Amino acid sequence: MKHLLPPLLFLPLALGLAGCADNGMRGTGGLFDDLADASQRGQAILFVATDPTNLQTDLYVAQAVASTEDFEDEGPDVAEADGFDVTRITDLGIGRASSPLESETDTLFSDAHPFPVPDREGERVAILATTRDEFSGEVIGGRVAVLDLTTFLSEVGEDVDGLEAVHWTWAGGALLLERRVADETGRTEVLVEVPFDGPTRIGPDNPSSTYSVAGFEAGSDRFLLHERDLDVGSTDVWLVDALDGSHELLTGGVADRVDQPSLDPTGQFLAVTVAHPESGVRSIAVLDLSTGPDAIAQELTDGITADCFWPTWSHGLVEGDSPQLAFVCKSAATERPDLLLWDPSMASAPAQALTAGPQPFIFDGTMDGLVVRSEPQWDPLGTFVVFGASTSEDALDGSGMTLLVLPVAPEEGDPVAFPIWSGDEGSAGSAHFSAASDGGNLLLWDRSESGLEDSVGRHPIQIVFTDEPLQSSRPVQLGQDLLVSHPLFLGSNTMLYP
Repeated sequence: MKHLLPPLLFLPLALGLAGCADNGMRGTGGLFDDLADASQRGQAILFVATDPTNLQTDLYVAQAVASTEDFEDEGPDVAEADGFDVTRITDLGIGRASSPLESETDTLFSDAHPFPVPDREGERVAILATTRDEFSGEVIGGRVAVLDLTTFLSEVGEDVDGLEAVHWTWAGGALLLERRVADETGRTEVLVEVPFDGPTRIGPDNPSSTYSVAGFEAGSDRFLLHERDLDVGSTDVWLVDALDGSHELLTGGVADRVDQPSLDPTGQFLAVTVAHPESGVRSIAVLDLSTGPDAIAQELTDGITADCFWPTWSHGLVEGDSPQLAFVCKSAATERPDLLLWDPSMASAPAQALTAGPQPFIFDGTMDGLVVRSEPQWDPLGTFVVFGASTSEDALDGSGMTLLVLPVAPEEGDPVAFPIWSGDEGSAGSAHFSAASDGGNLLLWDRSESGLEDSVGRHPIQIVFTDEPLQSSRPVQLGQDLLVSHPLFLGSNTMLYP
């Protein structure tokens, strides 16, 4: 997720948590019981950490544990656990057989993707190593290792020139590799890797276009590919099958530049931003893909009075529910931002401005003068969105972002946003849900804390409760000093698989 508020009273945590540290690497056997279901993996936390005693960076997993057996096979929710077992799951020393690092100039991850990538089920983790020029530090290429969390066996792929990012498809049948093309245009292309048969190029192949992975189709190995033609400036969105290579143009009926594609969980509706050069703003448009390859875009905003962006569909639908689309619009006249909601089951109705009414818990009680600094993120049940906001002054210097919960359908009255994490209490580096949990609690990385001083009140990994304003958060106590970054829910995490 992405992140923000002004000085707010943050309620201190009164929970004392026991951390059970394991300094040794897990050898044989997996992290989970044979009967473990998705909820166990969905409550485990994967993170990157450097051990200050030897300066080696590895992957660790924190698993929620309880002193009772009330939770049976599924294990406790991270918000209800008595503590956490911490296990180092890799040995990424240079030249080790299980490590993608081969020389002193290799570094873990990349600027574009500075974290490991678990598959959606949390059964495997892709680890990217980048090779850099010894003198300039520029990325030359890279290689990917895949760690199986059931067997703890790993396999390292071949070197790929210009490799910058790696993704799993939703169903996990393939890896998608983004690589920079070796020319002077700055183009990127996408390769598919079925570990490890050898990477092959996939999708349309226009020599003047740059391509990037832009999203996934739920339940399949198909993904959204964004194309931008560097010669003429046109853009398109394709749906590509990673396994058979087939690709289908989705935006053939849209003449203008499109960006930020978002596919709803049913696969019927594609939301995009549409650029309007004459007004300098973007509108939100939705294409009903069931009407064919040249689906006409229905623009939800006028492309004149507001700049609109970050379209995001709700997920986790129960049968009969309709997905809903949340997005942000900033007034072209006043720069006031608002969150809007549109329901395709009421396609003829205009989008609803959720934050148009009074907002008593936000700064001066209104959205005026604020900056929305993070993409709206739906909770797994589709009942509220989380977004980050701050004053424009705080946004300019990168401080003071507060995370806010906005119920989309309150029992009475207009929707009112309330803060769950104050920008004065820490820097929200990233936050996301686990779709395997009904609790609606965010996993948050507090970048203001390193983890090198594992003591009360100084923890980089936090579980933030979303049901009441600034109710409290819960730290994940590691039981050892580690320089921590990029915590992720191992399974069903909504940062990678919405």
